Amino acid sequence: MAEDNQITPTTRNTSSAPIIPDSHDNAFVPHQISDHTKMVQTSVMVDGSWVNINDVQDQQNMEADLHKVAKVVQEQVAQIAEVVDKANAAMDQANKAADSSNVNKAAIDAANSAIDEAKQSASDAVQKLQTNLESLIQNVKGSVDATN
Repeated sequence: MAEDNQITPTTRNTSSAPIIPDSHDNAFVPHQISDHTKMVQTSVMVDGSWVNINDVQDQQNMEADLHKVAKVVQEQVAQIAEVVDKANAAMDQANKAADSSNVNKAAIDAANSAIDEAKQSASDAVQKLQTNLESLIQNVKGSVDATN
């Protein structure tokens, strides 16, 4: 049997002491407001017709959709780090290629400069050789004329 200061669904409190139920006994305090097994609907009358404002099914559908969206967002967020790493690697490769290209450009410029110098030296040498050859021809002609 229950004590005087407590009540159970089968007993009545006949004393003047206050009723103190056990902590959250379902007979007095339900654990949940709705178990979502029944269709609960909130509607208002607008211009002579009922308009649904809210119902449990809509809430359940929205909750399911939100979980689906959250899952997709989490998957995308997980891929962001991978994409950022790939982008950084691509930037590093591009920077290395640019540096390599600059080195190659410097080498090509140096080679072109060396080729220009070689051409100028060869041109000078040909000019000098031509001058020496003309002098030699004049000397040979002078020698031949002197012997005749």
